[in-house]
Amino acid sequence: MSVRTDYDVIVEAAKAGNQLTVLCDLQSGINTWTGGGALIYAGSIFQKFNLWIPNRDSSEAQTVLRLIENRYGGQGRNYVYVSGEASMYPSNAQGKPQIVITDVEQLKNFPPG
Repeated sequence: MSVRTDYDVIVEAAKAGNQLTVLCDLQSGINTWTGGGALIYAGSIFQKFNLWIPNRDSSEAQTVLRLIENRYGGQGRNYVYVSGEASMYPSNAQGKPQIVITDVEQLKNFPPG
């Protein structure tokens, strides 16, 4: 799925807590460090979609953050397939769809299957 072409499907899947794989542009890398985690804006101005990396000081999060910064952010590859359970944050009418990344295996160069 793509945030730009499948946004309504992504929102509905996030409301239901479904597993998704979404093609994301991570050119801008990590956008915000907050609440002990890292937030990546992986959507657009009109189609908000976030990636949340909790516990940024954990070894798992450090591996994920290095991969994003070295392979996908800035002058890197930029595009990545992110898989995981989608949710809305916050979980109200103003919420935005997101995937929480806790493992480097959630990031792939190619689509699954």
